[in-house]
Amino acid sequence: MKKEHVSVETIEKTFELYISGKSNLQIARILGAHRNSITKWIKDYNFEERKKKICSIVESKHNENIAVEIAENLQSISKLQERMEPWIAKIKPNSNDLAIIRYYIRLIQLRSELIMKWNLHINAIDAIIEFFLNNPCLRDYINQHSA
Repeated sequence: MKKEHVSVETIEKTFELYISGKSNLQIARILGAHRNSITKWIKDYNFEERKKKICSIVESKHNENIAVEIAENLQSISKLQERMEPWIAKIKPNSNDLAIIRYYIRLIQLRSELIMKWNLHINAIDAIIEFFLNNPCLRDYINQHSA
């Protein structure tokens, strides 16, 4: 198990994984129920291993179609970047702590939007937020977009 630096691209792909179920509450529940394991896999496994592990969770629930849909959606354009880009661009340089607080608040707002728009299970949304807040490259991402 090789530990890798988690890039912005990986964050975006991971977020896309969570929203790939859209109105499919079943996949959201599966992800939500395994959020601690998924968070660990996000941190500890490379992208291909992560994809296989997450797909195996879904396949174990006897729904290969959802597993395929997730795998395909891992490659799609991130909705997170589209939503966050204009907001992050407004952050002033050298205000990282304040930026993290604001980022957290925006994630909470995004949490409500996701629950309503995609009908995701609340545990899946919480897993997204937990991932972003605990991720070591959050500060790097903010620094890159506030310079």
